[in-house]
Amino acid sequence: MRQRSLIRVALTLVAVSCMSTGVFAMEHEFHGLLRIKGDFTNFDQAGGNDVWKASTRVPANILSQGATGKSFFYSEQRARLLYIGTLSEDVKVVTQFEIDSRWGDTSQSTATTRNVGGAMEADQVNLETKNVYMQFKVPYLPTTVKAGIIPFDDSYKGVFLNTDIAGAVSTSQLRDNLTLTAGWLRGYDNKNFNGADSTIPAVNSSSDGKGTSGFVPGRYSLDLAILDLKYAMSKELTVGGSYYMTYDNLTNGTNILSTVGLNAAATFGPASVDGFVLVQLGDNPTNNFGRPGAKVAAFAANLGGKLKTGPGMARANLLYSSGDNGKGNVTAFQGVNQLGDGNATSTFSAAKMTMLITNTKYAANIPTVALSTPFPTTTWG
Repeated sequence: MRQRSLIRVALTLVAVSCMSTGVFAMEHEFHGLLRIKGDFTNFDQAGGNDVWKASTRVPANILSQGATGKSFFYSEQRARLLYIGTLSEDVKVVTQFEIDSRWGDTSQSTATTRNVGGAMEADQVNLETKNVYMQFKVPYLPTTVKAGIIPFDDSYKGVFLNTDIAGAVSTSQLRDNLTLTAGWLRGYDNKNFNGADSTIPAVNSSSDGKGTSGFVPGRYSLDLAILDLKYAMSKELTVGGSYYMTYDNLTNGTNILSTVGLNAAATFGPASVDGFVLVQLGDNPTNNFGRPGAKVAAFAANLGGKLKTGPGMARANLLYSSGDNGKGNVTAFQGVNQLGDGNATSTFSAAKMTMLITNTKYAANIPTVALSTPFPTTTWG
Protein backbone atom coordinates (compact mmCIF):
# COMPACT_ATOMS: atom_id res chain seq x y z
CA MET A 1 0.00 0.00 0.00
CA ARG A 2 2.76 2.35 0.94
CA GLN A 3 4.46 1.77 -2.42
CA ARG A 4 1.20 2.45 -4.28
CA SER A 5 0.73 5.65 -2.26
CA LEU A 6 4.23 6.76 -3.16
CA ILE A 7 3.53 6.04 -6.82
CA ARG A 8 0.30 8.07 -6.68
CA VAL A 9 2.12 10.95 -4.97
CA ALA A 10 4.89 10.83 -7.57
CA LEU A 11 2.39 10.85 -10.44
CA THR A 12 0.58 13.78 -8.86
CA LEU A 13 3.81 15.73 -8.50
CA VAL A 14 4.70 15.01 -12.13
CA ALA A 15 1.27 16.21 -13.28
CA VAL A 16 1.55 19.40 -11.23
CA SER A 17 5.06 19.97 -12.58
CA CYS A 18 3.86 19.56 -16.18
CA MET A 19 1.02 22.01 -15.64
CA SER A 20 3.29 24.57 -14.02
CA THR A 21 5.61 24.62 -17.02
CA GLY A 22 2.72 25.78 -19.26
CA VAL A 23 1.54 28.57 -16.95
CA PHE A 24 3.18 31.98 -16.75
CA ALA A 25 2.38 35.26 -15.08
CA MET A 26 0.46 37.83 -17.11
CA GLU A 27 0.21 41.46 -16.11
CA HIS A 28 -3.03 43.33 -16.78
CA GLU A 29 -3.26 47.09 -17.29
CA PHE A 30 -6.40 49.15 -17.71
CA HIS A 31 -6.38 52.77 -18.80
CA GLY A 32 -9.14 55.14 -19.73
CA LEU A 33 -10.05 58.55 -21.03
CA LEU A 34 -13.18 60.70 -20.89
CA ARG A 35 -13.40 63.97 -22.81
CA ILE A 36 -16.36 66.33 -22.94
CA LYS A 37 -16.48 69.32 -25.26
CA GLY A 38 -18.88 72.13 -26.02
CA ASP A 39 -18.80 74.20 -29.21
CA PHE A 40 -20.39 77.57 -29.87
CA THR A 41 -19.80 78.12 -33.56
CA ASN A 42 -21.27 79.12 -36.91
CA PHE A 43 -19.36 76.64 -39.07
CA ASP A 44 -18.38 73.47 -37.21
CA GLN A 45 -21.09 70.90 -36.51
CA ALA A 46 -19.07 67.86 -35.42
CA GLY A 47 -17.49 67.66 -38.82
CA GLY A 48 -20.11 69.33 -40.99
CA ASN A 49 -21.60 72.80 -41.05
CA ASP A 50 -24.79 74.56 -40.10
CA VAL A 51 -27.04 73.33 -42.91
CA TRP A 52 -28.62 70.09 -41.70
CA LYS A 53 -30.03 67.67 -44.26
CA ALA A 54 -32.95 65.89 -42.62
CA SER A 55 -33.05 63.21 -45.31
CA THR A 56 -29.52 61.96 -44.70
CA ARG A 57 -28.95 63.27 -41.15
CA VAL A 58 -25.66 64.68 -42.42
CA PRO A 59 -24.56 68.34 -42.20
CA ALA A 60 -24.23 70.01 -45.58
CA ASN A 61 -21.28 72.09 -46.76
CA ILE A 62 -21.21 75.65 -45.46
CA LEU A 63 -20.61 76.87 -49.01
CA SER A 64 -23.69 75.10 -50.37
CA GLN A 65 -26.80 76.93 -51.46
CA GLY A 66 -28.97 77.96 -48.53
CA ALA A 67 -26.20 78.10 -45.93
CA THR A 68 -27.13 80.75 -43.36
CA GLY A 69 -24.06 80.99 -41.16
CA LYS A 70 -26.18 81.15 -37.98
CA SER A 71 -24.45 80.29 -34.71
CA PHE A 72 -25.39 77.33 -32.52
CA PHE A 73 -24.13 75.34 -29.53
CA TYR A 74 -23.68 71.59 -29.12
CA SER A 75 -21.87 69.23 -26.74
CA GLU A 76 -20.22 65.87 -27.35
CA GLN A 77 -18.18 63.33 -25.43
CA ARG A 78 -15.75 60.50 -26.04
CA ALA A 79 -14.69 57.65 -23.77
CA ARG A 80 -11.80 55.32 -24.53
CA LEU A 81 -11.06 52.06 -22.74
CA LEU A 82 -7.58 50.58 -23.10
CA TYR A 83 -6.48 47.12 -21.99
CA ILE A 84 -2.86 45.89 -22.16
CA GLY A 85 -1.98 42.30 -21.38
CA THR A 86 1.77 41.83 -20.86
CA LEU A 87 2.91 38.23 -21.25
CA SER A 88 6.61 39.04 -20.82
CA GLU A 89 9.08 41.85 -21.32
CA ASP A 90 9.01 41.01 -25.02
CA VAL A 91 5.32 40.35 -25.75
CA LYS A 92 2.13 42.27 -25.05
CA VAL A 93 -1.42 42.40 -26.42
CA VAL A 94 -3.19 45.76 -26.76
CA THR A 95 -6.90 46.39 -27.25
CA GLN A 96 -8.69 49.74 -27.27
CA PHE A 97 -12.39 50.52 -27.47
CA GLU A 98 -14.30 53.76 -27.91
CA ILE A 99 -17.76 55.16 -27.07
CA ASP A 100 -18.80 58.46 -28.69
CA SER A 101 -22.01 60.45 -28.55
CA ARG A 102 -23.38 63.95 -28.97
CA TRP A 103 -25.57 65.07 -26.10
CA GLY A 104 -29.18 64.64 -27.13
CA ASP A 105 -28.54 62.74 -30.39
CA THR A 106 -30.47 59.42 -30.26
CA SER A 107 -31.36 56.71 -27.75
CA GLN A 108 -33.08 53.35 -27.25
CA SER A 109 -32.57 52.28 -30.85
CA THR A 110 -32.45 48.58 -31.73
CA ALA A 111 -29.76 49.29 -34.33
CA THR A 112 -26.14 48.73 -33.36
CA THR A 113 -24.23 51.72 -34.67
CA ARG A 114 -21.65 54.31 -33.62
CA ASN A 115 -21.53 57.89 -32.27
CA VAL A 116 -25.00 57.72 -30.70
CA GLY A 117 -26.70 57.13 -27.34
CA GLY A 118 -26.56 60.66 -25.95
CA ALA A 119 -30.30 61.34 -25.87
CA MET A 120 -32.53 60.92 -22.82
CA GLU A 121 -32.77 57.35 -21.48
CA ALA A 122 -29.57 56.41 -23.42
CA ASP A 123 -29.77 52.57 -23.73
CA GLN A 124 -27.85 52.34 -26.99
CA VAL A 125 -25.20 49.85 -28.16
CA ASN A 126 -22.37 51.87 -29.68
CA LEU A 127 -19.07 50.31 -28.56
CA GLU A 128 -16.40 50.69 -31.26
CA THR A 129 -13.29 48.57 -31.73
CA LYS A 130 -10.37 50.94 -32.23
CA ASN A 131 -7.24 48.79 -31.87
CA VAL A 132 -6.44 45.09 -31.47
CA TYR A 133 -2.79 44.17 -31.96
CA MET A 134 0.23 42.34 -30.60
CA GLN A 135 3.52 44.07 -29.86
CA PHE A 136 6.65 41.94 -29.58
CA LYS A 137 10.43 42.14 -29.77
CA VAL A 138 12.22 40.12 -32.44
CA PRO A 139 14.80 37.76 -30.86
CA TYR A 140 18.45 38.78 -31.34
CA LEU A 141 17.46 41.98 -33.19
CA PRO A 142 16.93 45.57 -31.98
CA THR A 143 13.45 45.44 -33.51
CA THR A 144 9.93 45.79 -32.12
CA VAL A 145 6.89 44.80 -34.21
CA LYS A 146 3.24 45.79 -33.97
CA ALA A 147 0.86 43.50 -35.88
CA GLY A 148 -2.93 43.69 -36.03
CA ILE A 149 -5.32 46.64 -36.17
CA ILE A 150 -2.87 49.32 -35.12
CA PRO A 151 -2.85 53.11 -34.75
CA PHE A 152 -0.68 54.64 -37.46
CA ASP A 153 0.47 58.23 -37.76
CA ASP A 154 2.85 59.30 -40.49
CA SER A 155 5.91 61.47 -39.83
CA TYR A 156 4.15 64.50 -41.35
CA LYS A 157 1.55 65.48 -38.75
CA GLY A 158 -1.03 63.20 -40.30
CA VAL A 159 -1.25 65.00 -43.64
CA PHE A 160 -0.83 61.76 -45.60
CA LEU A 161 -2.20 59.09 -43.24
CA ASN A 162 -3.41 59.21 -39.65
CA THR A 163 -5.77 56.37 -38.84
CA ASP A 164 -6.39 52.94 -37.33
CA ILE A 165 -5.49 50.31 -39.91
CA ALA A 166 -4.62 46.62 -40.22
CA GLY A 167 -0.99 45.75 -40.87
CA ALA A 168 2.44 45.05 -39.45
CA VAL A 169 4.98 47.78 -38.64
CA SER A 170 8.50 47.22 -37.29
CA THR A 171 10.71 49.76 -35.54
CA SER A 172 14.46 49.09 -35.35
CA GLN A 173 16.98 51.03 -33.28
CA LEU A 174 19.95 50.66 -35.61
CA ARG A 175 22.11 52.98 -33.51
CA ASP A 176 21.50 55.16 -30.49
CA ASN A 177 20.58 58.03 -32.78
CA LEU A 178 19.24 56.17 -35.84
CA THR A 179 15.75 54.62 -36.05
CA LEU A 180 14.26 52.72 -38.99
CA THR A 181 10.51 52.06 -39.31
CA ALA A 182 9.18 49.75 -42.01
CA GLY A 183 5.77 48.23 -42.54
CA TRP A 184 2.90 47.02 -44.68
CA LEU A 185 -0.65 48.27 -44.19
CA ARG A 186 -3.85 47.03 -45.82
CA GLY A 187 -6.65 49.56 -46.08
CA TYR A 188 -9.18 47.47 -48.01
CA ASP A 189 -9.42 43.91 -49.28
CA ASN A 190 -11.82 43.04 -52.15
CA LYS A 191 -13.97 45.22 -54.37
CA ASN A 192 -17.19 44.50 -52.52
CA PHE A 193 -16.34 46.58 -49.48
CA ASN A 194 -19.43 48.00 -47.80
CA GLY A 195 -19.52 50.72 -45.19
CA ALA A 196 -21.09 50.61 -41.77
CA ASP A 197 -24.69 51.05 -42.94
CA SER A 198 -26.84 51.11 -46.04
CA THR A 199 -26.19 54.81 -46.63
CA ILE A 200 -22.58 54.00 -47.58
CA PRO A 201 -22.45 52.34 -51.01
CA ALA A 202 -20.34 49.36 -51.94
CA VAL A 203 -17.30 49.85 -54.15
CA ASN A 204 -17.67 48.12 -57.53
CA SER A 205 -20.06 45.59 -56.03
CA SER A 206 -21.76 42.82 -57.93
CA SER A 207 -25.54 42.76 -58.28
CA ASP A 208 -25.92 40.37 -55.34
CA GLY A 209 -23.09 41.94 -53.36
CA LYS A 210 -21.17 38.71 -52.93
CA GLY A 211 -20.98 36.64 -56.09
CA THR A 212 -18.25 37.83 -58.45
CA SER A 213 -14.48 37.60 -58.50
CA GLY A 214 -14.41 40.95 -56.75
CA PHE A 215 -15.30 39.10 -53.56
CA VAL A 216 -12.17 36.92 -53.65
CA PRO A 217 -9.97 37.96 -50.69
CA GLY A 218 -6.65 39.48 -51.70
CA ARG A 219 -7.42 39.92 -55.39
CA TYR A 220 -8.33 43.61 -55.16
CA SER A 221 -6.92 45.77 -52.41
CA LEU A 222 -5.58 49.07 -51.17
CA ASP A 223 -2.11 48.56 -49.67
CA LEU A 224 0.61 50.84 -48.35
CA ALA A 225 4.34 50.21 -47.92
CA ILE A 226 5.93 52.36 -45.22
CA LEU A 227 9.60 53.29 -44.83
CA ASP A 228 10.73 55.94 -42.32
CA LEU A 229 14.22 56.90 -41.17
CA LYS A 230 14.97 59.21 -38.22
CA TYR A 231 18.42 60.51 -37.32
CA ALA A 232 19.10 62.49 -34.15
CA MET A 233 22.04 64.73 -35.00
CA SER A 234 22.00 66.07 -31.44
CA LYS A 235 19.60 66.48 -28.54
CA GLU A 236 18.35 69.65 -30.19
CA LEU A 237 18.13 68.58 -33.85
CA THR A 238 16.43 65.59 -35.53
CA VAL A 239 16.06 64.99 -39.26
CA GLY A 240 14.16 62.31 -41.14
CA GLY A 241 13.21 60.94 -44.52
CA SER A 242 10.33 58.77 -45.73
CA TYR A 243 9.02 56.77 -48.65
CA TYR A 244 5.36 55.75 -48.74
CA MET A 245 4.00 53.66 -51.61
CA THR A 246 0.27 53.38 -52.20
CA TYR A 247 -0.90 50.39 -54.27
CA ASP A 248 -4.53 50.37 -55.39
CA ASN A 249 -6.36 48.17 -57.88
CA LEU A 250 -9.87 48.69 -56.52
CA THR A 251 -10.95 51.00 -59.33
CA ASN A 252 -9.60 52.13 -62.71
CA GLY A 253 -6.96 49.42 -63.06
CA THR A 254 -3.77 49.29 -61.02
CA ASN A 255 -2.40 52.52 -59.56
CA ILE A 256 0.89 53.09 -57.74
CA LEU A 257 1.53 56.42 -56.04
CA SER A 258 4.90 57.29 -54.48
CA THR A 259 5.16 59.85 -51.68
CA VAL A 260 8.66 61.00 -50.67
CA GLY A 261 9.27 63.31 -47.73
CA LEU A 262 11.87 65.10 -45.63
CA ASN A 263 11.25 66.40 -42.12
CA ALA A 264 13.18 68.13 -39.35
CA ALA A 265 12.67 69.35 -35.79
CA ALA A 266 14.87 71.64 -33.70
CA THR A 267 14.79 73.05 -30.18
CA PHE A 268 16.13 76.44 -29.10
CA GLY A 269 15.74 76.87 -25.35
CA PRO A 270 12.01 77.44 -24.65
CA ALA A 271 11.18 77.43 -28.37
CA SER A 272 11.02 74.67 -30.96
CA VAL A 273 10.36 74.59 -34.68
CA ASP A 274 9.58 71.76 -37.09
CA GLY A 275 8.57 71.31 -40.68
CA PHE A 276 8.44 69.03 -43.68
CA VAL A 277 8.23 68.77 -47.44
CA LEU A 278 6.31 66.01 -49.25
CA VAL A 279 6.39 65.27 -53.00
CA GLN A 280 4.04 62.87 -54.79
CA LEU A 281 4.46 61.23 -58.19
CA GLY A 282 2.59 58.35 -59.80
CA ASP A 283 -0.84 57.14 -60.84
CA ASN A 284 -4.14 58.72 -59.91
CA PRO A 285 -5.37 56.80 -56.83
CA THR A 286 -8.91 55.87 -55.79
CA ASN A 287 -9.67 59.41 -54.62
CA ASN A 288 -9.23 60.80 -58.14
CA PHE A 289 -10.64 64.03 -59.54
CA GLY A 290 -12.67 62.40 -62.28
CA ARG A 291 -9.72 61.87 -64.61
CA PRO A 292 -8.81 58.15 -64.54
CA GLY A 293 -5.44 57.49 -66.12
CA ALA A 294 -4.04 60.92 -65.28
CA LYS A 295 -0.70 61.14 -63.51
CA VAL A 296 -0.16 62.77 -60.14
CA ALA A 297 2.45 65.48 -59.53
CA ALA A 298 1.78 67.17 -56.19
CA PHE A 299 3.46 68.47 -53.05
CA ALA A 300 2.84 69.75 -49.52
CA ALA A 301 4.99 71.80 -47.14
CA ASN A 302 4.69 72.75 -43.49
CA LEU A 303 6.41 74.98 -40.95
CA GLY A 304 5.40 75.02 -37.31
CA GLY A 305 6.64 76.20 -33.97
CA LYS A 306 5.79 76.49 -30.30
CA LEU A 307 7.02 78.62 -27.41
CA LYS A 308 6.62 78.15 -23.67
CA THR A 309 4.88 81.22 -22.29
CA GLY A 310 4.59 81.06 -18.52
CA PRO A 311 2.16 78.27 -17.59
CA GLY A 312 0.95 77.88 -21.18
CA MET A 313 2.17 77.26 -24.70
CA ALA A 314 1.94 79.43 -27.81
CA ARG A 315 1.70 77.47 -31.07
CA ALA A 316 1.67 78.29 -34.77
CA ASN A 317 1.45 76.10 -37.87
CA LEU A 318 1.45 76.85 -41.58
CA LEU A 319 0.51 74.18 -44.12
CA TYR A 320 0.50 74.58 -47.90
CA SER A 321 -0.56 71.84 -50.29
CA SER A 322 -0.80 72.00 -54.06
CA GLY A 323 -4.26 72.17 -55.60
CA ASP A 324 -5.86 71.13 -58.88
CA ASN A 325 -7.43 73.08 -61.74
CA GLY A 326 -9.25 70.16 -63.31
CA LYS A 327 -7.01 70.04 -66.38
CA GLY A 328 -4.15 67.75 -67.38
CA ASN A 329 -2.35 65.86 -64.66
CA VAL A 330 -3.63 65.80 -61.08
CA THR A 331 -1.72 68.37 -59.03
CA ALA A 332 -3.78 68.15 -55.84
CA PHE A 333 -1.97 66.58 -52.90
CA GLN A 334 -3.33 63.09 -52.20
CA GLY A 335 -4.17 61.88 -48.73
CA VAL A 336 -5.51 58.35 -48.30
CA ASN A 337 -9.30 58.36 -48.60
CA GLN A 338 -11.79 56.13 -46.87
CA LEU A 339 -13.94 54.21 -49.31
CA GLY A 340 -16.76 54.07 -46.78
CA ASP A 341 -17.66 57.75 -46.79
CA GLY A 342 -15.11 59.31 -49.14
CA ASN A 343 -13.45 61.30 -46.39
CA ALA A 344 -9.70 61.52 -45.94
CA THR A 345 -7.97 59.58 -43.18
CA SER A 346 -5.39 62.34 -43.01
CA THR A 347 -6.08 64.96 -40.37
CA PHE A 348 -3.92 68.05 -39.94
CA SER A 349 -4.88 69.67 -36.65
CA ALA A 350 -3.47 73.17 -36.84
CA ALA A 351 -1.87 74.18 -33.54
CA LYS A 352 -3.55 71.20 -31.86
CA MET A 353 -6.65 73.24 -31.08
CA THR A 354 -9.23 70.53 -31.82
CA MET A 355 -10.05 67.96 -29.17
CA LEU A 356 -12.73 65.52 -30.29
CA ILE A 357 -13.02 66.35 -33.96
CA THR A 358 -10.26 64.10 -35.26
CA ASN A 359 -11.13 60.49 -36.02
CA THR A 360 -14.86 61.15 -36.38
CA LYS A 361 -16.97 60.11 -39.32
CA TYR A 362 -17.03 63.54 -40.94
CA ALA A 363 -13.54 64.68 -39.92
CA ALA A 364 -12.46 65.53 -43.47
CA ASN A 365 -15.10 68.24 -43.81
CA ILE A 366 -13.63 70.29 -40.97
CA PRO A 367 -11.41 73.30 -41.71
CA THR A 368 -7.86 72.97 -40.42
CA VAL A 369 -8.38 75.74 -37.87
CA ALA A 370 -11.27 75.44 -35.42
CA LEU A 371 -11.96 77.55 -32.35
CA SER A 372 -13.59 75.46 -29.65
CA THR A 373 -14.39 75.84 -25.99
CA PRO A 374 -13.57 72.54 -24.27
CA PHE A 375 -14.91 71.52 -20.91
CA PRO A 376 -12.45 70.02 -18.40
CA THR A 377 -10.86 66.70 -19.37
CA THR A 378 -10.77 63.72 -17.03
CA THR A 379 -8.35 60.82 -17.43
CA TRP A 380 -7.61 57.75 -15.39
CA GLY A 381 -5.16 54.89 -15.58
